[in-house]
Amino acid sequence: EVPPESITLIFERFISKERGEPPDIDVDFEHERREEVIQWIYQRYGRERAGLTATVIHFRSRAAIREVGKVMGLSQDVIARLSGQIWGWSSAAPGEDRMRDAG
Repeated sequence: EVPPESITLIFERFISKERGEPPDIDVDFEHERREEVIQWIYQRYGRERAGLTATVIHFRSRAAIREVGKVMGLSQDVIARLSGQIWGWSSAAPGEDRMRDAG
C-alpha cells in the first residue's frame, strides 16, 4: 500500500482508498500492434481481470478540417479561413476554388 499523501505522484488519485475500486490503465498504442498488446494483457493478467473499452470519434467536416490543419502545421488564421468555408451541418465538401481562395 502506498500512502498517496506522502508521495507526489501524478496518478495518486488512482491509489486513493476513497476510490473504492482497483485502478484502471488508459494506454494509447499504435494500431498495428493492437492485437499483440491485447494478448499480452490477457496472458499477464488473465481474461477475467482484463476489460476492453473503446471510444470512437466522429468528426463533422469543420472539426476535421481544424484537426488536419493542426497536424499539417497550418497557422490558426489559415485553419479558421478553411474551416469557415464549411457550413456546420453540411456533408458536402466545399469546392476546390473556394478552398484555394481561403488559403
